Amino acid sequence: MKEVDDNEFMKMVASGGDKPTKDKNRPPVNALRKGKDATAPGNKTSDYISSFIQRGSEGEKSTIYLSKELISQLKNIMATIGGDKATLGGYVEAIIASHFEQYKDEIIRLFNENIKQPFQS
Repeated sequence: MKEVDDNEFMKMVASGGDKPTKDKNRPPVNALRKGKDATAPGNKTSDYISSFIQRGSEGEKSTIYLSKELISQLKNIMATIGGDKATLGGYVEAIIASHFEQYKDEIIRLFNENIKQPFQS
């Protein structure tokens, strides 16, 4: 069985389905990072804001269910630092996209290890 293409797999996982979708209006997470090197002292706040505090992407949406406690924490963060610059959905979407980017290789490795083969050689 052919291994899954890394980029197509990550698009599939991020879209929540079996067909990757392209959102032309949303830049990749790396493109959201502006300014100085994120590792430089004093730049973590602006890096965090430019990476995660944003409006949600346009297009088809799906519902997810989160605990009331987590929703409360997310709303508190957005009300405090997001203001009118961002949406809760945009914040959650950026967090998940960053997670996929950070753990992409591990997710793909685990996925490929767990593919059930229809026939044993």
